Parts: sequence; C-alpha cells; structure tokens
Amino acid sequence: MRSDGAPLRLPIPQKTIRRVVQAMLLAFQMPPCEVSLCFCDDTVVQHYNLIYRDVNAPTDVLSFPLQRVSKKNRSFSRRFLQENEWRPRIHLPDSQVPLMLGDVLVSLETAKCQARLNRVRLETELLTLSLHGLLHLLGYDDESDNERYIMNQITAQTMRSAGYLISDEWYSRHYD
Repeated sequence: MRSDGAPLRLPIPQKTIRRVVQAMLLAFQMPPCEVSLCFCDDTVVQHYNLIYRDVNAPTDVLSFPLQRVSKKNRSFSRRFLQENEWRPRIHLPDSQVPLMLGDVLVSLETAKCQARLNRVRLETELLTLSLHGLLHLLGYDDESDNERYIMNQITAQTMRSAGYLISDEWYSRHYD
C-alpha cells in the first residue's frame, strides 16, 4: 500500500511469502493461525512508527501482536536450536477458530535499500523482514545483541529450510 492508498506491486509471489511464513509456523508447531502482512512505502511505515513508537522516521518492519506471548521458561541461550528453548508459549482459546497473531507492516522502500546492504535479492530481504516481523508477533525482541542473534538464527534457519541462501548476520536499519 502506498501513502495515497494505491496498492504496491510486489516483486514476489504471495504463494512464496505464504510458504516461508508457514514454514516458520510449522517449525514452532503452531496451531492454525492467521497473520496479516502488509507491504507498504516508507511514508505509511513512518506514520505508524510515529503513532505507535513515537519515532518520526521510517523503519523496515513493524509488528502489532494481538496475542500475549509468555516468555516464561524461555531462555535466550545460544543453544536454543538444539534444546527447543525457542518455542513461544501462547495461551490457546478453546475454539476451532484460527489464532489471530497480529499484523506486520514491511516497508518495500527500506527493504530495497537493505537488500543492497545485505547483498541479497529483494525477494530474500522481503521474506527475511516478514519472518522478523512474525517473530515479534511470537514474542521475540531484538533489543539486546543476544536476542538479535537468536532472532537472526531462527530466521536464517527458516529461510534455509525454504531453499534460500542467507547469512546468519543480517543488517537492519532499525539497529542503527
């Protein structure tokens, strides 16, 4: 979505985005759930960044969780992949209705810039940002180096399982 409300032309098929997001949800053994992904321009992202984070600047991705995720019993150790410490704990309602995780806004303009800095194709950067936003919906933060490391590892592992070559290190405009 552009700031004038017109749709943006996405350089990646929706089925590809869906496949990679589903790969992460399966890795977390999530029940049926829904995530809203919106790809927009920097003006739209800056608007929401100002309203919800009091930051008057664009960013790469914003997440708006609809569920409270417990961090209890989740350790941010570097052994998380082997020990399954990285699974989120979400209270599930007694219902067959899919769990609504929340909304993720991804800036297409910032993704183009970061793709160049990360030396990856735009498709790879958009998928990385989508997964990064999804991890925020699942209760992960990237405020410390250790938390950032864990989020990057989970994202890289998911991308590799979907057939993408990606480095463990990832640059985000937000980290500056």
